[in-house]
Amino acid sequence: MISWIKIANPAATDTEITEAYELFEKMRKQYDICAKDVTREVGTKVPVTTRASMVVEILHRSFPMFGLKTIEKFSWDEFISNR
Repeated sequence: MISWIKIANPAATDTEITEAYELFEKMRKQYDICAKDVTREVGTKVPVTTRASMVVEILHRSFPMFGLKTIEKFSWDEFISNR
């Protein structure tokens, strides 16, 4: 992850890299909470893709510094890894 941050922004300082990593970890934790909350609220009969879209929208409101496409990619990666 740290290598990815450095590749994305080669001029980033160690402090900026640490802050970016911490922010990303915060989003990862929030994703887990949000995914569980959405599933609990709407139930499992709602298609996974619909629930995933809801989670992405909520996360984007909470983390506007991340682009929507970035959050969608992250959400999809998390979904695949947690199947």
